[in-house]
Amino acid sequence: MNGTAQTAVNVGLMSGLLSFVAGYADTTTFICANRLFSAHVTGNFVVFVFSLVTNAHLSAWMNLFAFPFFVAAVAFSSWLVNYSKYPGNVLRIQALLLLIAGTIAAILKLVDMETSFNIFLLAMIIVFAMGLQNGFGKLFPHTTYSATTIMTGNVTQITLDFMRHIKPKSRSIELSRALKRQGLIVCFFFFGCLAGGVLSHFVGLPAIILPGIIMLYFWQMRKRLIWLDQ
Repeated sequence: MNGTAQTAVNVGLMSGLLSFVAGYADTTTFICANRLFSAHVTGNFVVFVFSLVTNAHLSAWMNLFAFPFFVAAVAFSSWLVNYSKYPGNVLRIQALLLLIAGTIAAILKLVDMETSFNIFLLAMIIVFAMGLQNGFGKLFPHTTYSATTIMTGNVTQITLDFMRHIKPKSRSIELSRALKRQGLIVCFFFFGCLAGGVLSHFVGLPAIILPGIIMLYFWQMRKRLIWLDQ
């Protein structure tokens, strides 16, 4: 298999897996951690204001804490890339954090210690993990087809590409490929949301173990990630 084909396969796999993880994590924390968005934290501003005007409970303020945790994670990803030989270490740490958060959540559930404060701390670990994925996506944009954590831009692009595609004069092989790539990311994100919603509904925050397991795939890809970006 030549290098170009191998790159396409790997980028497609990375795009799908990371999109699935983002959708899964976002939905899981939204359901299990006070409507908290972990993959795109700006949505928490809306949830915070909604909670404030409808029921000014102390837990509503916890959503704002996600923002500094997220910023710290992105800053850490930048530092790690500068001082680490392999950029894939960013995703390795993300996998570890998701597994740690899910395992602790499972233990707390078994011993009946799922307090609001404990859930908040675990949610911040998940936010930090997803901040790493966001940072990685910006630092190495060529390792995925497009953004894997926020679908607004992807849905906008796929709509614009589709409108161009239905015009016979604008059709091209590259445009068709772009539609498939954007569609892959949006679909995997949706499936991640669906899986996260179902599993977290039944098992709670320990459901975050699954994306941690999925991220272990990148544990073995740290060297290849450099090659993908070249």
